Amino acid sequence: MYTLEIINKILYESRKVTTYKLGILLGITDYIIENSNEKTNNNLLFIPTFYLAKKFLAYYTPLVLEGIIQGQKSMDKSPTEIENYIISFVELNNKQKILPFSLTSKKTNELIKYIEEKNNIPQELIELLFNIRSKIIDQPLQHIRNIGDEEITFFSLQSAESILKEGYESNRNKGIKLKLEKDKPSMNWKRLLLIENLYLVITNQTFKEIHNYKFLIRDAIIKKWCQESLTRFKTNFNSLIELFDLWKK
Repeated sequence: MYTLEIINKILYESRKVTTYKLGILLGITDYIIENSNEKTNNNLLFIPTFYLAKKFLAYYTPLVLEGIIQGQKSMDKSPTEIENYIISFVELNNKQKILPFSLTSKKTNELIKYIEEKNNIPQELIELLFNIRSKIIDQPLQHIRNIGDEEITFFSLQSAESILKEGYESNRNKGIKLKLEKDKPSMNWKRLLLIENLYLVITNQTFKEIHNYKFLIRDAIIKKWCQESLTRFKTNFNSLIELFDLWKK
């Protein structure tokens, strides 16, 4: 139960300024739910950071479109940087019709499906995923290990450019250096995964622990996210429950 104890500590003992850490936990859990039959490589499972960027887009888009801001300045409703990236993209899409549909909170699943299936993803959407990925590496992946006075986590980081046994911070810094080559034609989702250079790495034992309790863990994270939104971000209860119910579907 070592992994579950750490997840519980992150949920209830770590200092949170935004809900980014909850997004990391939920992204890892969702990856295991969606890839429950994936075989580990040398008893290790590798989760691409672009996958986390896609999940953050799925988590935060309906919150943004419903005005449920997750930033630290809850009194003046200041959005987080990831929310600002999404807000800018939504405004651009409204003006330039980048997507073949208008974005609403209920169109979030359609947006994610579009990313996964579109042969050429529009450059603006590629940039959005790159920006979200960079912010994930820069902030929550840096701070999620800090739980009170402890430095602990249930996963490691591995850069495609690193040597064996290179440290967490060294790998994280290498991962953030991946840049979008704007002179290249638009890419698809498979191409993004091919150029990925940073992975969250979990052991086979950790995978099994999360897999055995995946839906319980997911519900616990969503419940905590609801609590944070209600208490710190003064969210309307009925609106929040409707949105989180949409996530689970």
